[in-house]
Amino acid sequence: MHINGQEVAHEPISCPTASVETRNWPATCWREQIDGVSWVVGADAQWESMDRSPVTIPPGHVYVLGDHRDHSNDSTNPLIGAVRPENILGIVSEGG
Repeated sequence: MHINGQEVAHEPISCPTASVETRNWPATCWREQIDGVSWVVGADAQWESMDRSPVTIPPGHVYVLGDHRDHSNDSTNPLIGAVRPENILGIVSEGG
């Protein structure tokens, strides 16, 4: 993943057992980090080809992403795209 043309810091890791047991094919996992916050990302051969093209966010808009990178109905949906902040109805807080 890239933000503003810079690759997001990531390192390959072993996949958690649960994600490997639920598939009949191998998965690749890595840890990504942005601004000191990190998370585990996994992909398998079925999803690895779903990279997205670069997107320019218009001034005054926000690009929203769901927590399931390839299956969320978010700004990656061309019918939704970038949204104005006043159209955001909730705020996700860390540690929920």
